[in-house]
Amino acid sequence: MHDLGLTKEHDHGGTFECDGAKSAYNFAISQGIEIPKAELIHEMVALHDSIGVAQAHEPEVALIHYGAGLDVAALWHKDIHPKTLTEIVTTYPRLDFAEAFILLLKDQLKRKPESYMKTLIELGFYEKMLAVNF
Repeated sequence: MHDLGLTKEHDHGGTFECDGAKSAYNFAISQGIEIPKAELIHEMVALHDSIGVAQAHEPEVALIHYGAGLDVAALWHKDIHPKTLTEIVTTYPRLDFAEAFILLLKDQLKRKPESYMKTLIELGFYEKMLAVNF
């Protein structure tokens, strides 16, 4: 759910993090999830790529932050046992994930040049994604 805001269906006019958070919250409420839990889901999605911020929030917010960082850019991959990482990637191969995700991010930046991701892209995020080799 944390990348819903990258899709046109869930584009509410803000950054993809905030747009996705709004859609995730609305979905949670529509599924009967109580408001405090829906608000936590909102924060998880909104902050999932907020370096230096997410890990200071609830454990669920930090966990999605670390998981997304691992998945997208291999951040903290050395903290996972090599056998476990191999099992995960064998079961769920990455295929052309980086290339497809980069296209979504480029579209986001074209439509919303104020996006938070702009700074990460300028710091070499695309190259980091393409260098993931597990």
